[in-house]
Amino acid sequence: MYAKKEDSRRNINEWRARKKAEGYFGRCRQCSEPLGRNEKSKEDKEKYPKTGYCIECHRGKNVNSYKGGYTNSDGYRVINLGGRKSMLEHRYVMEQHLGRKLKADETVHHLNGQRDDNRIENLELWVGAPVRGIRTGDAILWAKEILERYT
Repeated sequence: MYAKKEDSRRNINEWRARKKAEGYFGRCRQCSEPLGRNEKSKEDKEKYPKTGYCIECHRGKNVNSYKGGYTNSDGYRVINLGGRKSMLEHRYVMEQHLGRKLKADETVHHLNGQRDDNRIENLELWVGAPVRGIRTGDAILWAKEILERYT
């Protein structure tokens, strides 16, 4: 049919590009961009079935296995805040409860010891010294700052 194999492949690729531009393979459910043909291997097709979303939109809540975040290796829940920003969920819950960002020396403690139980009733705000070996003069200044902050 074709004199060279490269000509055949080029024509097929041109045909696919034309069909994608026309929306032949469908359009993304979120952004309505035309979807391309799934060019993945057989193993990848089983692992990542067709979803109706383009590569850019197939993230977060558009993925079937998404549960609002994940649990890291230390047992804490990590949530996605949009884009590439993520945060430990217990710190996020405490910030929302306080209505402000947490300070660098503030930590959030789980009362029942379960790191994935992030109910506000189970969380407690702790304030610790900035460093372990602190001079007494610096400790007094730090204590005054804490008293002003929370009174």
